[in-house]
Amino acid sequence: MKKIVSALFALIASVILLSSCVPPSGDPNNSGNNNGGNNSSLKYTILKGTIKTATTLEAGKTYYIDSQVYIDGCDLNVNGEEDNKVIVKFGPSGSLTIKNKAGIIAENAVFTSAKEDIGEKIEGISSTEPLPGDWKYININGGRGIFLHCRFSYGGSDSQYSTVIIKKYSTAGRAFFDDCKFTNNGGTDSLTSKTAALSWTKDCAYDSGTNNITNSYFDGNIWPMVIPADWEINNSNTITENNKYRGISITDGYIKGSAFWAHQEFPYYVVRGTTAITIDKTGSLQIEGGEKDSETKVLFAANKIQMTGKTSNLYIEENTILDSYNSENKWKGIIQTMGGYTRYYLENTDKNIQMLNRENYPSTAKHFIKLGNTEEEPTE
Repeated sequence: MKKIVSALFALIASVILLSSCVPPSGDPNNSGNNNGGNNSSLKYTILKGTIKTATTLEAGKTYYIDSQVYIDGCDLNVNGEEDNKVIVKFGPSGSLTIKNKAGIIAENAVFTSAKEDIGEKIEGISSTEPLPGDWKYININGGRGIFLHCRFSYGGSDSQYSTVIIKKYSTAGRAFFDDCKFTNNGGTDSLTSKTAALSWTKDCAYDSGTNNITNSYFDGNIWPMVIPADWEINNSNTITENNKYRGISITDGYIKGSAFWAHQEFPYYVVRGTTAITIDKTGSLQIEGGEKDSETKVLFAANKIQMTGKTSNLYIEENTILDSYNSENKWKGIIQTMGGYTRYYLENTDKNIQMLNRENYPSTAKHFIKLGNTEEEPTE
């Protein structure tokens, strides 16, 4: 599948900047209420309080956050260079929240633990090795975010927040990540955890046909990524075997538009609720198949794919496996909850599409085999 290149994200970033405010190359010490107050002998800048005017963090410099910092009403621009990055270090109480009508535009930046041996050393921080969960989170809560060539490491100490979490969008707000690295982040060590290195909550919108996370790398995390069910996700991202749970966790929720789950080398996990995926009467979900011995896998808990109308559509391509994540916790299959039946389509043949370890649960959905532009009901 064609990758989204950085130029696209740069264009999006420039549009966002023009629509908000023009950032000066200002001193963060004079960029908001209760912000700054740094000791002049320090080799780094402390960020704190609420930043209310456009602020730029400069290439080659180190910034430190060990409290709740808010960006409110304007943009925080983190302007690193490939060989001269911006370093943002967080202490154990450090978090950064992008509020409504605010934004963060970051390129060539590192967001990491104050313990990591990179940039300037932070006073009062021991020289012990950095660990997952050393700092809290970056929370895009109604604001905008563009991240290009950035690294996020050792965050995730909060049981309710991922290292990077997009909680909700404003009308004009979006969050995009391209060519980013998420390494050694913490979170709750549970199959049904709400936290990950990167997550979107289920009430987040997205632009149809646009992948919000591309060409990015996940290594050493507990959970790499959580996304809403109604998203399009391509296969340009790498999730290594060094993650505790190697896969993409799907939130419960409605699919009201067109969702597309590309073939991955790792599974999709639908394990975070009892209802799971609901395809609305206006919605459709396409699951891209893989190849023999490299099938697309979707693993369920005790839940189901639920279709709520005769016009709901589910397209399952060949070389796809739908299964329970363990044999003791069987999933409930594909069901229809309103009158009549819903068609779900199995591409070319149902012999290469496996639905395994299902609970003995009544299925009211009716499947058809898709043959090019025609369809036929399979013979019993």
